[in-house]
Amino acid sequence: MSGEDASAKGIERVFAGENYAATAFCALMALVPFLFMEGAKTFLADGIAKSLDTDRIWISFSGYLGTAAYAFGALLGGDLVRRFHQRRLFLAVHALSVAGWILMSAAPSLVPFAAAQVLTGFCGGSLLVIALPPLLQKFPARKIPYSAFFVNFGLFGAV
Repeated sequence: MSGEDASAKGIERVFAGENYAATAFCALMALVPFLFMEGAKTFLADGIAKSLDTDRIWISFSGYLGTAAYAFGALLGGDLVRRFHQRRLFLAVHALSVAGWILMSAAPSLVPFAAAQVLTGFCGGSLLVIALPPLLQKFPARKIPYSAFFVNFGLFGAV
């Protein structure tokens, strides 16, 4: 079995409910980045505004757009997960999310920064719906307290 086949088999096991630790890790990696960034941006808004040569209010506004995209991504992610294979969707949305993070960190002005916030928000909301259900639905009831811990940490504790 080639390395690529083994990798595909590993991520497939995450969504099949065969490996609880990997599934919990994927759920955390889906939940934490966008929420962490939103919390950190609150403290870094003045520095970001200065480097983008804009006002703090526009940085906040771009955050509001990203939060709206997060909600829309969660809504659309619910539909996408019914239409496409969950593993491929997870990988594609994660790749889009990485592209958004790169664009955000390299943004020379407010417009690309805001577009990156919208992209990462959309991806964060979609990943919430793509990665969380396997953690909650595909394992026995005795795992629910652990799952609740991971979900609470991912949604509230990381920020």
